[in-house]
Amino acid sequence: MKTFLLFIDDCYGAEAEKVALTGLLIPTNSYAELRRQFYQLLSKKISPTPTTIQTPPELHGCDLLRNESDEEKLRILKGVKDLVLSNSIRIHRTCIYETDKIIKIFSGDTNGPLSACWLYFISGLDPILKDILVIPVFDFVDKEKIIKLSGMIKSADIIRESGHNDLVSIKNSKNIIGEVFYADSGHSIFIQATDLISYLLHSQECVATGSSTSQFKKQVADIAKELLPAFINVK
Repeated sequence: MKTFLLFIDDCYGAEAEKVALTGLLIPTNSYAELRRQFYQLLSKKISPTPTTIQTPPELHGCDLLRNESDEEKLRILKGVKDLVLSNSIRIHRTCIYETDKIIKIFSGDTNGPLSACWLYFISGLDPILKDILVIPVFDFVDKEKIIKLSGMIKSADIIRESGHNDLVSIKNSKNIIGEVFYADSGHSIFIQATDLISYLLHSQECVATGSSTSQFKKQVADIAKELLPAFINVK
């Protein structure tokens, strides 16, 4: 059974009231090669001259290469998109819009929409979990969110191991390894890659709904359209 690292980014829309979780499934046996390709994309920033080696900037979609041109930003976004597609990396994404109904259901729980989104996110993985092992790695979050994220997986483990597997709604959750691990995006290249994929998809949604009309966002949205074949529910 193959093992995958599932790098996850959370996004809270500024133009649209929503919570989104985006994940990249990285095969552990391909990690080293994918790491090489990621750093190759940043080679000019790592070694700007033949005698210089430096740490490349952290990549965040909402604050991408602040002092660089739109052309360079688009180059990086296209490069990450190509990395995903050329290596058949699968994307999983779930969004929850904060409607009046959702707000009412989770009244008093500031992380309620995240909990709902996380449940749908894991449930959406269930069909493929029967064939693979998944190690979730989440962008570092505060303690309250950790309780929501890891607690859901831990609760399923406890119910299953107590002999009540029939009560576990996510039937293949046994193939989730660990209750969720956490990584600082500044030191995790695939958390950064996931952030950029999330930014691409969020921009596409904003352009589609008319909440963002800038020329740059339209160019970003065009890049995002190419990612459709990478989604786990697209065959």
